[in-house]
Amino acid sequence: MSVRGCPATEYISGTTQNPLVVGANDTTNSEKRIFASDGNVTMFACAVTLRSPPWYFAHIFASTCATLFARMLDTVPSCVELTDVIDPLPVKPAAVTLILDGATLKLSGLVRLWGDNRAGAAGNATLVDDHQSTSMGCIPSAWYAFNSSNSGPPAVLVNATAGITRLRFTVDEKMEDQGGVGFAVQDGVVFSASSGLMKTGFPSAGRFDIAVRNGLNSTRVFLEQDVRDSVDRVSVQETDIAPPAQPVSAGTGTYSLWNIDVSDDNSYTIGWEVDGVKFSTVDSHSLFDLDACTPQRRRRQDRGLETLPYSCTTDPGIGVQNLYYNLY
Repeated sequence: MSVRGCPATEYISGTTQNPLVVGANDTTNSEKRIFASDGNVTMFACAVTLRSPPWYFAHIFASTCATLFARMLDTVPSCVELTDVIDPLPVKPAAVTLILDGATLKLSGLVRLWGDNRAGAAGNATLVDDHQSTSMGCIPSAWYAFNSSNSGPPAVLVNATAGITRLRFTVDEKMEDQGGVGFAVQDGVVFSASSGLMKTGFPSAGRFDIAVRNGLNSTRVFLEQDVRDSVDRVSVQETDIAPPAQPVSAGTGTYSLWNIDVSDDNSYTIGWEVDGVKFSTVDSHSLFDLDACTPQRRRRQDRGLETLPYSCTTDPGIGVQNLYYNLY
């Protein structure tokens, strides 16, 4: 989080434009009343802490939230029955992403080891390609990454025809799969690496290719984008993707491509609908993520030169070493 544009620093400095703080109708200035409820002590502390090292900010933020949550729970009437304590999973994947690239699904993501501070001790966990430690408050965790970024380890390569439904991990020779259930991964609708950036600058322009697994029987496929209204409330805006007039095969015939032109710099997730039920991907993409594309041209005897759809190329995947995982 940066200091510039931070709600706490803007509030303390008197430059905030938050409509729930400086709105014309003081009755609706709910956040103003919350921020000032302790004489601005909490907001001032957050604003000052943001100028401190990140680890110190994380500690103060977590401890402050713990105190506020405790105060909230203490106001719950005694007649309310609380559920049993929900303990975090000791091992849990996060930010799992699938991208179709030719005949291969590129799998990437993170694995979080809860209450673990051994980051850097190769061989102690399932993934040893990349790891980092974080401590929010008093709970340390180790995060192990398997991703396709330039700075990180390569993605896991999965045969697109076979697909993937679940993940499980081996940590210190112990299987972590939620008692045999595994960690579900959906491969029915994914972004395709054939997507491409066709125009740089502002605004940029490009095309998203969405790979839909044949047999999914999806009635709708759409892009999802978070939008905010005049009082900063968040809602999800859906932009439908027209079904292809003629299916474009991908993934050795396992998928069909749906595509849509985009001319903004927003981030999108994919949504789809099956039997009236909506689903969404976790990973988001923007035009900044895409490789540049160039139109391909060929000569036809009856028309001279004909411009074909844009074609994009991506770097070939690289195998992964020192990674123990099960896909099934």
